[in-house]
Amino acid sequence: MVPPANLDGLSHAELKNLVVTLFEQVAEQQRMIAALRDEIARLKGGPRRPNLKPSGMEKATEPDKPAGPGGGKRGSTKSKLTIHEEKIIKAMPLPARALKAIQASSCRIWRSIRMSSISAVSAGRRQTATR
Repeated sequence: MVPPANLDGLSHAELKNLVVTLFEQVAEQQRMIAALRDEIARLKGGPRRPNLKPSGMEKATEPDKPAGPGGGKRGSTKSKLTIHEEKIIKAMPLPARALKAIQASSCRIWRSIRMSSISAVSAGRRQTATR
C-alpha cells in the first residue's frame, strides 16, 4: 500500500478508513508472524505452542441453576464425627539458647523499628525547618 502524498488533505472519513485498513494489516501480520514462529519451532524440533482450551470463566459469571431434588447443600459433618480417645500432650520447654535467640531477634526488630521511626520523624522535622 502506497501512502497518500498529503495526509492533511484527507477528510476525517478517509483517515478513519486508512487507520482501519492499517489495523487489519497489522493484525494479519501478527497472525502470520505467530504462524511462522510455530513453523520454525516445529522444524527445529523445539516446543510448540500449547493447545489452550477455554478457561470456563464464562460459566462462572452465569447465575447458578436452582438445585433439583436431592441436590443442594450438604449437611453438617460435625454431627457425623465421633471422638474415640482424648490425649493431653504437654509441650516441651524450649532450651535456654533458643529463648535467648528469640529475645535477641525481637530486640533487633524493635530497635530497627524504633530507629526507622526516629529517622522518619527527624526527616520530617528537617523538611518543615527548611520550608
